[in-house]
Amino acid sequence: MTAAIGGPVTKVGTCVGIGESMVVWPEGVSWNEDSQSLVLPDGTQVALGSEVSGGGGGMTTSAIDSLFGSEAAEGLRECGVEDGEDVVVFNVGGRLSTTPVS
Repeated sequence: MTAAIGGPVTKVGTCVGIGESMVVWPEGVSWNEDSQSLVLPDGTQVALGSEVSGGGGGMTTSAIDSLFGSEAAEGLRECGVEDGEDVVVFNVGGRLSTTPVS
């Protein structure tokens, strides 16, 4: 996928998204509950409200299941994403850029 995607890091229910959209984050991205920040593979912490962007696009949950496996799709369902609903997907191995909250 070659589209540029991005927006503010937000909590979407109990999950972490961009704006109001659920996200499939690249491998190695995690959530730090103590600091309430997204942690990128290089260790950079991205606070809620900070902008994050990278290459990717939109995909339905059924496509997620086919491409990434049932674990990714199940994680989205646990976040309240309905089957067939569109989610944001960052490119595998893609670089994420960030802009801190001002």
